[in-house]
Amino acid sequence: MSYRIFSFVSDFTSCGYYRSVLPAMHLQSHLAKHDISILASNLVDEANIDYDAFVFGRVPDPTVFLFALKMYEAGKTIIWDLDDDFLSVPDWSPVKDLFGAVAIGYLTEALKMATYITVSTVPLANAVASGWPSLGNKIKVLENLVDTRTYFQAHASGPGDLTKILWSGSYTHCRDLEPLDAVVDFVSSIDGYIMIFYRHIPDKFKNKKNVIYISWGPKRNYEGTLSLVSPDIALLPLLDCPFNRCKSAIKFFEMTMAGGMCMASDIPPFSDVIDHEVNGILFPTEGHPLDLKVAVQYWSRHRDDLEMMNKNARQHVIESYSWNNDSIRRRAWQNFYTSLA
Repeated sequence: MSYRIFSFVSDFTSCGYYRSVLPAMHLQSHLAKHDISILASNLVDEANIDYDAFVFGRVPDPTVFLFALKMYEAGKTIIWDLDDDFLSVPDWSPVKDLFGAVAIGYLTEALKMATYITVSTVPLANAVASGWPSLGNKIKVLENLVDTRTYFQAHASGPGDLTKILWSGSYTHCRDLEPLDAVVDFVSSIDGYIMIFYRHIPDKFKNKKNVIYISWGPKRNYEGTLSLVSPDIALLPLLDCPFNRCKSAIKFFEMTMAGGMCMASDIPPFSDVIDHEVNGILFPTEGHPLDLKVAVQYWSRHRDDLEMMNKNARQHVIESYSWNNDSIRRRAWQNFYTSLA
């Protein structure tokens, strides 16, 4: 009889997609050799009790929590997957501000049920172990990968008349955006540039000249939208704080595959994957407010170098961080799910 894994995804936003849907999609044929199957769904009901293992993600809502508790009491294998939108130290105020004390309480109780806890980065693993020392031996690091084939190749046609600069993220990143002030002022003051905000835009930028906002609509096609935007430059600013250092570099993977040469803060996770002036640009997090603006001005005028850096970055992502290649990182996912059976 085959071993069946139910992977619950609370929504199909990018993190849920990467941490639930893609493993189910890309590991299916490999795991079939071991009589293991994975179903990814956002529905939980009693019909799913026949599954052997259950994967849950993020801070659970009461419905999911109670379902997980029932499965735990039935002796099922329970896996909590903590993605990189999230930092899991119970006494850390930014997390409480974001999710609320009730959500942290739910998570604490949920993690007590865990057979395993999967996370996207080593710093996040350390943070979870720090918050819940008794759970350290249950934590497994499974790095984020991307499906490189889901991106269109619109950018391959070469640069157009406009230099398109993109920032993408949710309101939870609002405190990271201070370095963008000077960039937006520059873009608004000169023709030939356009600044695009996807998913969230601060109010102060909404009525600026040469600024476009693309909303996060009900029918989400994240990879397709990024590729159709086809940016020349993608901006990845991060404050230097434990919350950001626990994240993965998935935005670098996404923007690179969409065609953008990435300019990122010179801290992990981006400094771990970007080789400065080889496959992207690193700028000092605590530097002068004009540093990023100067970098945008300079590299937008050196288009051949900009294109070469994106080409190098794209090759790096395809070789090391793609679901479509047999790499050390993909094998870690395969080995983890195989070990469950």
